[in-house]
Amino acid sequence: MALCDDDRRFLELLKDRAEMFCVEKARNVKFSAFSDSDILMGMTERGEIFDAYILDIEMQDYSGIEIAEEIRKKSKMACIIFLTSHMKYAVGACGTGIFRYMMKEDLDRELPRILDDLFSHLECLESHYFHVIQNQKRCIKFSHREVVYIYKDQKNAVFVMTDGRSLYERTTLDRLYQALGSDEEIFFLDRGIILNLFHVRSVGEGNVRMDTGHEIPSSPGRIEELKRRIRIYWGKLI
Repeated sequence: MALCDDDRRFLELLKDRAEMFCVEKARNVKFSAFSDSDILMGMTERGEIFDAYILDIEMQDYSGIEIAEEIRKKSKMACIIFLTSHMKYAVGACGTGIFRYMMKEDLDRELPRILDDLFSHLECLESHYFHVIQNQKRCIKFSHREVVYIYKDQKNAVFVMTDGRSLYERTTLDRLYQALGSDEEIFFLDRGIILNLFHVRSVGEGNVRMDTGHEIPSSPGRIEELKRRIRIYWGKLI
C-alpha cells in the first residue's frame, strides 16, 4: 500500500497509525511512504501499481488527483483514498473512482474505520465479486470493477470493459442483474443498460458520463433515480 504526502511529519504519523492498526488486527501489510509525489508518479507511469493508495490531494509537483488519474489508466482495481485538509475537495474527488475520502484532522478517528472497510473490500474482490462467462468455446472470469457498463444486443448481454474489450454472454439483462445485484455498485439504468456506479463520472439531464469517456443516454425518470443512488454511493465515500 502506498502513502503519499509532501508533509513529511504528517506522512510519518499516517504510516505509524496505519502500521499500528495492522499490528492490532494481525494483518500483514507492507506500507511504502512517498514524500515526493514525482517519484510515485514515475512509478505509476512505468506500470508499478500498488493494491491501494492514500494520497494527499494538495502536493507539489503532482496532486493526488493527477496521480489517481494516472493510476486509473493502468488499473481500475487499485483502491484510492484521498486525504486533505479542505472539505471543498470532497465533491471534486467523487466520481474519479475513489474508495474513500478522509480529512487529515480526523485521522485518528477515521483511519481505523476506513482501513477496516478497505481490507474487507479487498477480501470481497478476492472472494465473490467476480463474474464468469462460460460457453463451449471459452471460459472467462473477471471482476465487476472491470465492467464499465452492460447493454443488450439481440439475445446477448455485451460487457463493455475498462480495457476496451467487449465480451458477449447469451443471457437476458434481467437474469444478469439478478446475478450481479448483490454488488451495490451495479445499477439497472434502463431496460437495455446496466451501469457500474464505480465508473460513473457525472450525471447530466439526459445522459451519464463514465470515467472511460462513454456517454450513455437515459430517460428523465431513470436519471433521477440514478442521481439518488449516486448521492448515496458517493456519500459513503466521504
